[in-house]
Amino acid sequence: MENEQEEKVSADYLKGFNEGYTMTEHLPELADQISKAVGQEERGQGFQDGREQLLLEKTKERLISKSVTPDKSQEKDHSRGFEPGD
Repeated sequence: MENEQEEKVSADYLKGFNEGYTMTEHLPELADQISKAVGQEERGQGFQDGREQLLLEKTKERLISKSVTPDKSQEKDHSRGFEPGD
């Protein structure tokens, strides 16, 4: 039943998706130029979608790491307090 709900993806689209994802990971400037030049055939659309997928994942990672890592400028200085000898 699970297979019925999944969309069938053509081999050309999948190849383009993987190429776009991998190239964006290693050569982002070149992937951007290629993404603008490829047509709307299945492989070209896959390339653009693969590129977009990696960009979305990287953006999500940055947002998560910012929300997990405290901002140093907002930390309070707890070193000031009771001093021995006061």
